[in-house]
Amino acid sequence: MATSICMKCGNTRFELVEKNLAGSERPLAFIQCSQCCGVVGVLDTLDIGELILRLADKLHVTLDS
Repeated sequence: MATSICMKCGNTRFELVEKNLAGSERPLAFIQCSQCCGVVGVLDTLDIGELILRLADKLHVTLDS
């Protein structure tokens, strides 16, 4: 398997950091280099699957897989 490498500094270790952006209502999760903090990806912190399960439970709906 290939090793992921930071395009900015060549480091191979990354971290997940939640940050609030100006104008955003909720934080985003940034995948960044643990050495230079160069951002390589952004994830939404909202777990849609969990939200759907909670809503189905409130509506008394069974979701079959």
